[in-house]
Amino acid sequence: YGSLIEHYGNHGQVGSAIMALKECIKNHGSPPGEKSLSKLRLLCRQKEVTDEVGLKDLIGDDPLDWMREGESKFKRERSKKGR
Repeated sequence: YGSLIEHYGNHGQVGSAIMALKECIKNHGSPPGEKSLSKLRLLCRQKEVTDEVGLKDLIGDDPLDWMREGESKFKRERSKKGR
């Protein structure tokens, strides 16, 4: 299921990826690894459908979310003046 979800994510097919994800959880009891889900998370974030789809309920929080939040807050000044 992981490679199928990854394939759908690479081709921008959010609906098919969500259906395969739900089927995977139904059959196996847990979602596939994060590597397979990363592109799906990105697509849902770009199309702003994360809440509509219920992605957080299905697969939980994004493990890299803390990094994205911190990058904008803690960027260093790289200019000569800021050193």
